[in-house]
Amino acid sequence: LKYVGGKDIKVCAIIHGNERNTLDTVYISYQKAIATATVGSSILLADGQCVLRVTEIESATTLKCITEVADLALSGKNNVHLPGLSIDLEVLSDKDKADIAFGVNNGIDMVFASFARSAEHIVAIRDEILIHDKSNSDITIPIVAKIENEEGIQNIDDIIKAADGIMIARGDLGVELPVESLFLAQKTISARTFIQAKPVICATQMLESMTTHNRPTRAEASDVANAVIDGADCVMLSGETAAGLHPVEATNVMKRIATRADTYSASLANFKHTLEVCNEERSTIIGSIASAAVLASFELEATFIVTTTVSGNSVRQLAKFRPKCPIIVMCRELRTVRALALTRGVIPVLAEVSYKENWEKEFGDLIEKGIDYGRRLIDERQLTVGRRPIVIVTNTDMKPYNRCSMTIRVL
Repeated sequence: LKYVGGKDIKVCAIIHGNERNTLDTVYISYQKAIATATVGSSILLADGQCVLRVTEIESATTLKCITEVADLALSGKNNVHLPGLSIDLEVLSDKDKADIAFGVNNGIDMVFASFARSAEHIVAIRDEILIHDKSNSDITIPIVAKIENEEGIQNIDDIIKAADGIMIARGDLGVELPVESLFLAQKTISARTFIQAKPVICATQMLESMTTHNRPTRAEASDVANAVIDGADCVMLSGETAAGLHPVEATNVMKRIATRADTYSASLANFKHTLEVCNEERSTIIGSIASAAVLASFELEATFIVTTTVSGNSVRQLAKFRPKCPIIVMCRELRTVRALALTRGVIPVLAEVSYKENWEKEFGDLIEKGIDYGRRLIDERQLTVGRRPIVIVTNTDMKPYNRCSMTIRVL
């Protein structure tokens, strides 16, 4: 069915399940969306390619609209957006709960929460995970909140605190927001997530032209680099690799751009800027030690930083200060190792070492293994580093203490 602009059209709720779209009527599956709409509000179909303006509320299940922007053929199963309106969606549907149960029972690494609107959304998912998690691990499955609508932006600070990471899903977010506001939302979310030392992922249309071409546009290359410079831990390809003609080339191009941008942004000047921005976080033991360790790595031109962790919190504080050298992390918790793979500049290593009665020996062995791993990595990458020092951060927040105790050593 091909729709054109300037035509009257009705938007109706699906009641019986066998309704079909016509040139005069479009059916949507969620009736509360109709109850939320007001005269003058917009309804966006198919990623905003078709824009309807509500002219009259005919009934609880029917809206009269006019097509403002449309020149395309719509099939079934298109997405629907109501920018600026808060829709009363249930936090978790029965299918969501079933999906979480299936994932947890099959060893998923993390959960990505689509259209996260509030901290309550994240808490509900975490509670559902705990119902099914029988691992007896103190480390829970991490949740990455996907910010895809205006309500999520309005509640971004609470969502960042509740979640373990943030994804800026620019596809749906770009439909909800005016195009001239998207860049500001991206930079704001990146900055606020960065300050909280949680990973942020920038996604959607980063190298869109490589879906069909073997080279990106110059604007796309700058987009990827700017996302990295703004603090993104990860940059993500979607259609370019899922359905594109050049998935390997797109991946290699993104890797090269991200690596170059990361080299540029890992500087002593940026470190000092981070100190100013994160002044409050430096007042904690972890924040103070982390900033001191990274400063030492810059001034001594360290080969790498070696540390240990259980939860990953201290490592994320180290990574927040963006050292120029890699951070090698020795950890016994598989979930933490997998979660730290999202954190920029970190090389997590699963270490099967456990001395329950001698925690000092455990720490010593973990650090020794970390140093050996770092040296092997240098040899594999054929890097010339000479006899530059290694910064070691020991973290005794495991046991037997209930309080955090951290030290910095230089080898």
